[in-house]
Amino acid sequence: MKHILILGAGVMQKPAINAAQELGCYVTVVDANPHAPYVDLADCFEPIDLKDIPALEKLMYNMKKKHKIDAVFTAGTDFSYSVARLAKTYGLASHSPNAALNASDKIRMRNVFIGKAPSPRFVEVSKNNFK
Repeated sequence: MKHILILGAGVMQKPAINAAQELGCYVTVVDANPHAPYVDLADCFEPIDLKDIPALEKLMYNMKKKHKIDAVFTAGTDFSYSVARLAKTYGLASHSPNAALNASDKIRMRNVFIGKAPSPRFVEVSKNNFK
């Protein structure tokens, strides 16, 4: 049986959890909120903040000792970097952590686009701009 780790147990993850189980996968779900809407759909639930990379890596390490992890995934979250880091660390297919950061950080994304792809003009604003 394939084993998939899905980051998030909210409304946006329900289709992914259902699809993985329909494919016969064992699904472990991680979410900081133990009362997230679809915690009960998972075969296994772990209450971990999706930004806590060291805790997620520890979970993956412990999971891999018990049984194989075939994939790590998220949908509808801003945690593609967490997925990419876990996948890279454990040799799973994924985009690179750098690509995940470029796709999820608007300033990084716009800077990557300069001279390569059409993009609206932008200005980075921080608290320091208002002192």
